[in-house]
Amino acid sequence: MPRPRRTDSERFQVNVPLDSEHWHLVLRLLAEREGATVPELLRPVIIRFLRREERKDVDLAEAVARLERSREAAQARRTGVPLAHVTPIRRPHRQRPPTMGKPKDTRGS
Repeated sequence: MPRPRRTDSERFQVNVPLDSEHWHLVLRLLAEREGATVPELLRPVIIRFLRREERKDVDLAEAVARLERSREAAQARRTGVPLAHVTPIRRPHRQRPPTMGKPKDTRGS
């Protein structure tokens, strides 16, 4: 069967059920050939799909915008506040130097 010719204005979509072991193998081999992981291969396709869905669904677009604003606000709060404040421990003034041993008891000898 000859492959359909593709023109610049046409787009083809192929839905592949990934429950078949064949397609798992195909994705693994493609990932090895491309030097990437399967998620790296699929990420651009999934992102394009989600952007199309977001443009079609106003409620989805608003929900995504709220999540992004919330995430940005949380990151701003985290970067503005130091996670821990460490102060150096200072030696008290009247402490003996650590090289001196314990004083000997000379009373009983």
